[in-house]
Amino acid sequence: MNKLAKAAAVTLGGVALIGAVQGTAQAATSSATTDAPSCVKLDAPYTMFGGVVKATVTNGCTQPVNVRIVYPNGPGQTCHTVAPQQSVVESYWSYGFGWTAKSLISC
Repeated sequence: MNKLAKAAAVTLGGVALIGAVQGTAQAATSSATTDAPSCVKLDAPYTMFGGVVKATVTNGCTQPVNVRIVYPNGPGQTCHTVAPQQSVVESYWSYGFGWTAKSLISC
């Protein structure tokens, strides 16, 4: 019985260590891609067919913001600096069937 208890303790310790490492990795990932402030809005029209689509980012904040548009396959390359009460437009290629800009992250 003593050997069984030791084996269980080792197994539980290993599981706890794996969980701690995963938690640290997730925390590092989430801090690297923080959501944009809620006062910044994204208007990305739905498209059924492929083609060039224009996404509009509007800053409703009182301070300038730096944001990047996130697409279904990941963040875009351009970091936009948007002044208060101003908008920027980014054109991108849509593959259709709802392939549109999804959200904004700070950059």
